[in-house]
Amino acid sequence: QSIDIRPVNKPQQVAIDQKSLNTTNVAKVPTSTSVAPTQSAKQAAKPAAVAMNNNQKNNSQWQWPTNAKVTKLFSVKEQEYNKGIDFSGNLNDPIYATKAGKVVYSGEGLRGYGKLIIIKHDELYLSAYAHNNELLVHEGDDVAQGKIIARMGKTDSPHVKLHFQIRKNGQPVDPSGYLKIAAK
Repeated sequence: QSIDIRPVNKPQQVAIDQKSLNTTNVAKVPTSTSVAPTQSAKQAAKPAAVAMNNNQKNNSQWQWPTNAKVTKLFSVKEQEYNKGIDFSGNLNDPIYATKAGKVVYSGEGLRGYGKLIIIKHDELYLSAYAHNNELLVHEGDDVAQGKIIARMGKTDSPHVKLHFQIRKNGQPVDPSGYLKIAAK
């Protein structure tokens, strides 16, 4: 399953599977992660931040969204098409914000994705977290990197999982280039 997030005619909006979201009130987040998690969030955030590949222009660091096992990687092959990474875990495992940003969507109005969170990190990047059991943040919330934003679930999925995407300019990009899949 995939989430279609793309820019629309107005720069303050994004479209997600035919639904347009107004992001006028979404503050621009600096590309450096100047918003630091609290001490308790640091302790709760087990995934380590890892540097992006050198060929990527944004040299900020991205943190793993979960400690769960990777079950399906990003793929553009027709038989294996996946616009993100799927993780298999236990019901209510914590889901972490991969970078600081502002929540632009938190709900279950998009069929096929269950309870979904979308975070806008800056003018280029969004991250999406699908199939959650519990959403712990709301639209408009500022989130620090490493903050627990949701609990893993199986809404609109037969199995407990997280479907995670990174979007650059509205287009899906392979998260492994940001998270370094082989290093996990």
